[in-house]
Amino acid sequence: MQNIKNWLSAMSGMVPDILAAIDSHPFAAVIIAVCVVGWRWNNKER
Repeated sequence: MQNIKNWLSAMSGMVPDILAAIDSHPFAAVIIAVCVVGWRWNNKER
């Protein structure tokens, strides 16, 4: 259980970094979004 808490706190600590990265690289965020949507769509097709 402690591991999950550590992981969650690490993830929440990363959120501002992720938002800052998206803010400075909006094009990269679009590419990632397209990849995620495409991957989910591929999984639905199977």
